[in-house]
Amino acid sequence: MRCILMRTFFLFGCAHLTVIATLLNSLPSFAQLKVAPYHDKVLGYCAICHSTDYITMNAGFLDAQGWGSVVNKMVKVYGAPVPDAEIPLLVQYLTSNYGKTSALNIPSNK
Repeated sequence: MRCILMRTFFLFGCAHLTVIATLLNSLPSFAQLKVAPYHDKVLGYCAICHSTDYITMNAGFLDAQGWGSVVNKMVKVYGAPVPDAEIPLLVQYLTSNYGKTSALNIPSNK
């Protein structure tokens, strides 16, 4: 009887570990964002809805206007709970840390 109980507890425990591992693997991954002014606001407003990987995936492709469009779309279309006064701060952080860089705009040899 004791052996049956131990096996049952073992199997029950393994099943829970499998469920936990599956849940952990299904969570969105979160890229480490650069610590700079307004970093906390970006984490507070952006990471509550999506992975920060979306920010790092767009690094170098968007300028201030592009990041502004993205943030405004998140607020107006998707309903992100960002006060109007905070939008410029998010755009400033995103542009300063993940905006287009001169390294991506290499002049041609002509």
